[in-house]
Amino acid sequence: MPNWSSIEAGFLKQTRSMQLGELASCLARIKAWCFDTESARQGVPVILSESLFYLSLLIEHEEFNTPEFIQLRQLLLSWQQRWSIIVSQPAEIAFVSATSASWSDRILNMSGLLTEETESV
Repeated sequence: MPNWSSIEAGFLKQTRSMQLGELASCLARIKAWCFDTESARQGVPVILSESLFYLSLLIEHEEFNTPEFIQLRQLLLSWQQRWSIIVSQPAEIAFVSATSASWSDRILNMSGLLTEETESV
């Protein structure tokens, strides 16, 4: 089981942009691991927990306590609670993969990290 205290300490040391990047990265890993049966069964639940943890830390700040982030939290909680059912249904896995990719892109864009990288090149 992850050491959540250590993860929290590292996460809170990051800038808001980097924190959003961490969340976007988790969501991208969900997409990537969905179609590998063993990763989906074993790994995705851990990444869902990590994503929810990061999201809860972000939502503590007023700027992220928005309907959009609350909707994402509800979605991730739903997936987490139903994962044992989802993992055995190809259509559900495809939906989770596509939806997590979409959220990852949205949050990565919010982070400004891609813009910062482009401007520095």
